[in-house]
Amino acid sequence: MGALTFVYSALAIGFIATSPDLGIRTVLVDSDQPVVPDAPIGVEVRVTSNLVAGGPPMPSGVQLLRIGDQPIRSSINVIESINQLR
Repeated sequence: MGALTFVYSALAIGFIATSPDLGIRTVLVDSDQPVVPDAPIGVEVRVTSNLVAGGPPMPSGVQLLRIGDQPIRSSINVIESINQLR
């Protein structure tokens, strides 16, 4: 049982250590605004933390449209895009 716990812990730490960090410390929510034709579809950033890695802080209300070459249409796309950066 102890060996299994050790293996699980090592795998969990390895997974976390290799997870990409975009430096976005936010609450991501799908916008509840009506869809406007030809408007970009993205995830609205409503709340940001005070952590700033570099550059100006991200204001509230901006749209996250893409991560790399992956378009962002929902919060699920954010998670999938971060996993693809692995």
